[in-house]
Order: sequence, then C-alpha cells, then structure tokens
Amino acid sequence: MNDILGCRQVYRRAGTLELGKGLLDAAEAAGVAAAAGGRGGGGGGGAGAEGNAGVPPGELFCRALFTWFSGSPRQACHMFGNLRHDEEWGLPAVYHMLDICIDQDDLLACDVPKSETPDPDDDHDVSLKVASRLLAELRSKVPKGSSIGLRNRILENLLLLASKRKASIQRATDDFVLLMKEKENKDNVTVALGMAIALVLGKNVSRAKHILKRFVKFDWNVEDSADLERSWLLLAILYVQKGKHGTANKLLKRILGHNKGYCKAYQYAGVIAEKEQYYSEAAKQYQNAWKFGGYSNPQIAYRMAYNYMKDRKYVQALDTCQTIKKLHPGFADTCLDIVEICRNNLRT
Repeated sequence: MNDILGCRQVYRRAGTLELGKGLLDAAEAAGVAAAAGGRGGGGGGGAGAEGNAGVPPGELFCRALFTWFSGSPRQACHMFGNLRHDEEWGLPAVYHMLDICIDQDDLLACDVPKSETPDPDDDHDVSLKVASRLLAELRSKVPKGSSIGLRNRILENLLLLASKRKASIQRATDDFVLLMKEKENKDNVTVALGMAIALVLGKNVSRAKHILKRFVKFDWNVEDSADLERSWLLLAILYVQKGKHGTANKLLKRILGHNKGYCKAYQYAGVIAEKEQYYSEAAKQYQNAWKFGGYSNPQIAYRMAYNYMKDRKYVQALDTCQTIKKLHPGFADTCLDIVEICRNNLRT
C-alpha cells in the first residue's frame, strides 16, 4: 500500500490522478483473488462499514485519498472515518479528516469575517464541529511536547481561523505569535503560513506579505510541499488583489511546475486572465481548475462558461452550462443569463 500511496502522490502532482485508479483496481483484484484462494479458513477482516466491508484498511485509505483528490471530500471523510480506530491507518485517517473539515484552501480565500452567530444549517459549521470533536479526541491521546502535539496545536489555531469570527481569529493570532517566537519554529512553513492567514483575516496584510515573501526564497521539498505551495498561493492572491498580476502569475506557474493538479492555482490564473480580458486563456485556466477540482465547484464552471461567452465561443459556453445543470442542478438558474445571451447570438 505504501507503493500505491507514493504513486498516487506522483500521479496527482503530474496532473494524471486518474491513472491511480488503475493501481487501486489492480490491488482490489489481487485482494479478491487472495481471499478466494484462502476461503474456508475463516472470515477476512474489513473496514467494518457498509459499502466497505471486506476492504483491507490500507486499500480503503488509498481509496479515500483518491476520492478526496477527485473532488468528493465529504464521501472521502466518511471513508476515513471508518478507519479512525485502525491501529495502523487510524491516526493518518483522522488527520486527513481534519484537513477536509478545516479546508485550508478555503481559508486562503481570506473572506471577510462573518457574523458571531453561527448558522445551525450551514455545512461549513457542521464540518467545524466535526473537526472540534476530532481534535478533542487527539488532545487526550497525544503528549503536548511531541511533534504531533505541535501539529495539533496548529490545527486548533486553524480551526479558530476557519470560524471567521473576530474573537477566534485574535485567539489564533496570539498563539501563532507565541509559536513564531520559539527558536525551533524559525523555518517552520506550517507555523508561518498559519500566522500569515491569521494576519490577513485580521486585516494586517502588509505583515502577512512580509512573512510569506521569506518563503518564496525556499526551495521546494517533499516534506513541506503542501504548505510551501499554499504559502506561494496566498502571496499570489494578495498580489492579485493589488493588481500585480505579473508577480502573481510567476508564483502560480511555480506552484504548477511542482503540482500540475492544484485546482486553486489554475483558478487564480483564470482570475488574472479574466481581469486582463484574455478570455480564451481564462476559459482554459478555469477548465483546468474545474477538471482538477473534480467538477465539484459550479462557480468555477460558471466562470468558464462566462469567459467562453466573452470569447464568442457560444457553443462551448452552452455546453458548459448544460454540464453545470446536469452535475449541479441547484446552480442551474445562475447560468440562465449566459444561456440567453449565447442563444441570441447564435440565432443572429
């Protein structure tokens, strides 16, 4: 399974994640054959959940990762949840559940802090409640002084930031300040990124940029890859907000040079192209973001359709709107303006 995990990472960063499914199917076929050959010697172990019964924990872990990176985080979270109490795969499964629930890529959007009163029907708030319960479980199991203890502390701060509430943002900021002062965290990309997100949410953008610029000088490495890419992305977003599109594009190209499957990088490349009225290029970048996001975000598809329309590619725009209607019927009415304009232009 470790070989499959390594290949999955390579496929994902090469932008060919779909090839990883062949490895999983081969592993499943081998497992079925082995189970058939050993049948009669007692029942086999499984993940213990409906739909996953009989699937070895390692294989289920790999399938959950594939499901997550294919654009179905909620389904993946349920799959990881089935592994929470597994001796080997339980802890990494819980951390992936936390990553899904907190959604750091969503944090990078740096939205305006919301009302202090949560919406009980908001999926976002439900995810944060799940993350809070998971962190409470980990808190009781992991010593504070360990490296895992530091990881949990960072996640607790990110959870506070994800609430987007001013008091919580301030609490997280104060703790990140303490972490940044510790000598051993001087080059800790994860701590610095958390600090930068907290500063942006607290409207201290100039200080956040100062922190992020330092990590532009860092060489990409496997261990810090996810947080380095997120730090470069956040800096690129801040440059986009200031209209420094050339500098932002350089950062986005650097990210995509290491990770060709990074949806958010394509999305902001599309934003830049659209702002500069390069509609054909914008549609291309949004198409990549739509694909590598697993076709899960209809807002990206809407921007793709809009830019096809602006580029006078009316058929492609209508096809995209039809796809949105099929995959996200609740979002279909948003596309009516594009559909009407495109049809009128095709008639003339």
